[in-house]
Amino acid sequence: MIGQHFEGVVPDFVHDVAPSYYPIGRGFSIPFKSAFIYGVGGQVYLPWFVFWKNNPMNNEQFSLFVTLAKEIISQDPDLEGAKFEILDFSVKQKGGCRELRVIDSSSIPTFDRKTTAEMLAVFVEGFEGAENRLRKVKSEHAGKQKGVIVDVDQLNFW
Repeated sequence: MIGQHFEGVVPDFVHDVAPSYYPIGRGFSIPFKSAFIYGVGGQVYLPWFVFWKNNPMNNEQFSLFVTLAKEIISQDPDLEGAKFEILDFSVKQKGGCRELRVIDSSSIPTFDRKTTAEMLAVFVEGFEGAENRLRKVKSEHAGKQKGVIVDVDQLNFW
């Protein structure tokens, strides 16, 4: 599907994109890195690939993502004027097949700063709660089994 989408595109250039980080407070940042940028006839394109198989983003989550991405893009002079397209290869229904939807980010509603900050505060609170829970599990686990190393940054698969 990617090949079909780019089949007729003859880019003037293709470049890597340097990673950017969106600070959300208290030492947390959200990484943002597109696979590449390319230009055709003076227009710069910034594609973003989405491959959800289960639990795709809902409308509110999608709007938050686009809000953050647009803010990051606006702060990078190399991406100024870039057309931010989302190439969504997600499975839309359980047992379904992947289909490519090309979404122009300008068609996605975005949030104001206040709403964005409130949503990110909820995310940070949830992240910190999960991190604290993992620390607690680690200390409980370490007390029960000597010699077993539990890394709080990794899922315990056993």
